[in-house]
Amino acid sequence: MVIIKLYHHRIDRMYENRKNVDKLKEIASWLTYHIVEKSTNPTHTPDEILRISDLKINSFGELYADKWIEDIKSHFDKYSNAKYAPPLSVPRSLTNNDHIQKTKSFSGDVSGVIGETLFAIVLSEHYQLTYEHIAHFRAHKSIGIYPDFGIYSSTPEFDDALKGRGINFHFQYPFPCEVKTITTIDKGNIIARLHKAIGQVQNYWERYSLSGPSIICVCLRNFLKNSYDLHFIWCE
Repeated sequence: MVIIKLYHHRIDRMYENRKNVDKLKEIASWLTYHIVEKSTNPTHTPDEILRISDLKINSFGELYADKWIEDIKSHFDKYSNAKYAPPLSVPRSLTNNDHIQKTKSFSGDVSGVIGETLFAIVLSEHYQLTYEHIAHFRAHKSIGIYPDFGIYSSTPEFDDALKGRGINFHFQYPFPCEVKTITTIDKGNIIARLHKAIGQVQNYWERYSLSGPSIICVCLRNFLKNSYDLHFIWCE
């Protein structure tokens, strides 16, 4: 059994500031503060907790993630429990050289598949969105910087979520979603990734000369709790 801790955030009037780089960085910094605070402060409880069977990690990874990683559940277990990545071999004469990389980073492909898989599971389990509603934007990525997923049609449960977040229903589907998986609680990295994610969902609407809402999901590897925390950012 996998426990997913889900937190919700809301951004208003984000698209009004799409040309204001400083304002977007300010929004990313504000979000980062709240993401880190909620994931690390023991006094904060998740907005929702989902319990997912182990088998769904692999099956949803196969259905929804844009890259193929064999047995993603085993990677999920290892990554969620890893406190530190293993060291790289460095000659003793260079150990004090700050320009030499000394520690391995987590694989971006594996981390990305974990994040997209967990995101798809939440959409399915919580909002009843299935393969009939969700598609990956992979085919469109050559056009420009694009988000990951499109929600092409809704369900009553997803409509209720939009209403509960105060989202205006006057928009055209598909509904863009971007997932960022972050392996370390590094505020500078989170701010940079969020800033890029905001640009990606904005780029989607601008390409079609439209405006509308989106979801940015930060999938945070919380090594303090041996888990992944999902932060759903509802943007408009």
